[in-house]
Amino acid sequence: MLEYISKIIDKIYDEIDLNQRDVFNRSREIGLIKFKVMKKFPQAFNFLKNANNEEASEVKSEIDKIRNNITQKGFEKIYENIDFTKFRDDIDIEKTLNIINWTMLSFSEQQVNKLNSFEDIDIELLKEWDSYFDIMKRCFYKKEED
Repeated sequence: MLEYISKIIDKIYDEIDLNQRDVFNRSREIGLIKFKVMKKFPQAFNFLKNANNEEASEVKSEIDKIRNNITQKGFEKIYENIDFTKFRDDIDIEKTLNIINWTMLSFSEQQVNKLNSFEDIDIELLKEWDSYFDIMKRCFYKKEED
């Protein structure tokens, strides 16, 4: 089942427009694609959510390996062909990307924990997500010239 879900998630990343070079716009695009896929396959994502809570040693390491692989592939796609010149010159890009990653992962985990089922997922979630992106853009991007 986890391999099947992994293939569903791979399809999300196949839909990404790599010509969108703004990391926050790309992340939002991925969020919208994920939202649509989660609405289409809520049972698969419910299974994945429950699998993340699995403690049985016989399967826990395999579940963690698959989850980490999914996360790693996702971050690779998010940052593929990104325009890093938008970032301020006085910040460390690698540390900034870590902050963005941690924010995305923590926000996602927090929201998933609130759900009883992925059938309940609501588009309002993306609006809240955008508010975090707005803050990070102001912090990490160069000011736009008027």
